[in-house]
Amino acid sequence: MIQVSLQGNKAIKVIPSDTILIPNILPIFSTTAVTGTTALTIPVGNVDPILSVKVGDTVYNTTNNEIALVGSVASMTINLAASASFTAGAKSIVVYQTPTAAGGGNTQLNGYIIYVGVTGNVSVVMMDGSTVVFTAVPVGWFQIPVKQVNATGTTATSIVAVPYL
Repeated sequence: MIQVSLQGNKAIKVIPSDTILIPNILPIFSTTAVTGTTALTIPVGNVDPILSVKVGDTVYNTTNNEIALVGSVASMTINLAASASFTAGAKSIVVYQTPTAAGGGNTQLNGYIIYVGVTGNVSVVMMDGSTVVFTAVPVGWFQIPVKQVNATGTTATSIVAVPYL
């Protein structure tokens, strides 16, 4: 059995995506009552927090369990990256920094260990960039560092990520 070292005081719900890495755990912005599908209108009163949102950050739509990248930010609007859209209607969002290899305090170079809450297959991108599908992963800790959980090929649900140290 592999022994791992976890940064146990921080975790993030994983929304599987075939193109977006598991974001950094600490949110940089969150709000409710957001409207729009590709251009997300932020309610008045959130001016200061939205200033910290940058192109390439990861947006979680926590109401509909959707994920996208920020394409641009203008005034009180977060525009999603090309081809991305969220379900219509009011929603809650959380914005996280997307990990990069180039620093700025938003790197997660060691990857994440994931917890699988409901058994199933898990398609992951390993730290070396290779994709592997693990079949019939049981409930519990999946103790291999990964940087992404793919939507395609993943049937397990209730997945949570914790930084691997």
